[in-house]
This record gives sequence, structure tokens and C-alpha cells, in this order.
Amino acid sequence: MLIFPQGPGGGTGFAAPQINPAIAARSALLRLPIPMPEAQIGPPPSVNEWNMAAVGYPLWFWTSDTDTHATTITEQGITLTLTATRRTTRFDLGDGTTLFCGTTTPWGPHIEPGAESPTCGHRYEEPSLPGTYAVTATTVWDVTWSALGQTGTLDFERTGPAVQLPVGELHALRTG
Repeated sequence: MLIFPQGPGGGTGFAAPQINPAIAARSALLRLPIPMPEAQIGPPPSVNEWNMAAVGYPLWFWTSDTDTHATTITEQGITLTLTATRRTTRFDLGDGTTLFCGTTTPWGPHIEPGAESPTCGHRYEEPSLPGTYAVTATTVWDVTWSALGQTGTLDFERTGPAVQLPVGELHALRTG
């Protein structure tokens, strides 16, 4: 039989366990509503008659997510305020190249053909044949938290699904 000492109010005399806000913040981080990034590529291969990107042609890379997410989460009985700020986006381009882009600029149809991305671009040097290059985006976040008068910062990464990018060579043919 276990016997616990009686406290002044008739309780067991043991203090309620103290919850560490930093540990609660790490747990809450897993529930932070940051969407998976999806690599966006421009110009998209679908805008040309070959349905592929061309070797040597400048491509733009970006994600459509916002740069900041803020939320309040209750974890282990503690209410935490979390603010995630995007630090960088890492694009693995499938050809051995990795881009780290602090900012990105979306491509649009109003962009002059052949224009370089001002923030995050790449030219493939080899075709993807046979097949495609798998392009993935990983967003890296600085997450600040506050709870019970304490604050801290955590790192967080989220990787999205691969986007398949066909890249081929274009050759001019003389006729006549």
C-alpha cells in the first residue's frame, strides 16, 4: 500500500507538475497550420507546343504561400502564441542543383519571354530525357512563441510534393 503525505488542504502534498512552455511550444509546432509548399515553375511547360521546358531557357521558381503565419494553440493546458516567418525556400531541382531563395518572384504571362527571374531562377543544362526532373520546395521557417511570460524561437521545415518537370532540347531544322 502506498501512503502519500497529506498537504495543508488535505491533498497529497505534491505540487502539480510544472509544464515547461518551451516543451509545449515544440509540441504545438507540429500542429502549426503551415501548408505544404508546392514548387511553382514559370513559364509552365504547358504554355508551349512541346509541353516541356527547354535546355538553356531561364525558369522562375516560387511558392504561392504567404511569408507569415500566426496562430494561438493550446498545448498541455498552456495557451501559446506562435508566429512563423519564412526564412528561405529551398528548391531541389532534380538535376543536382539546389537553390536557396530568401525571396521569390512569381512568373506571369506579362513577363517578357526569356527574362531572368530577379530573385530565384535556373537554366537546365541537360534534358531530363527519358522522363522528368522532380522539383521539390522546402520552406524553412523561424517560429517565435510566447506563453506564460516566456518567449523563444524554433526552426521548422516543411517539404511539399515533387512537381515533375520535363526538360528537352530544341533544335532548329533547315527546310528547303
